[in-house]
Amino acid sequence: MKEIKEKAEQMLQQCEVVTIASINENGYPRPVPMSKIKSEGYSTV
Repeated sequence: MKEIKEKAEQMLQQCEVVTIASINENGYPRPVPMSKIKSEGYSTV
């Protein structure tokens, strides 16, 4: 699991655009692409 987290952090550091997704009340995903300004680790953008 540690290796996956490290890889995710490395990928996030290198990218300029990320896609954040949420699920609405009907269960449908709502992906939103956005420019990444800053990230901390792999879970905070």
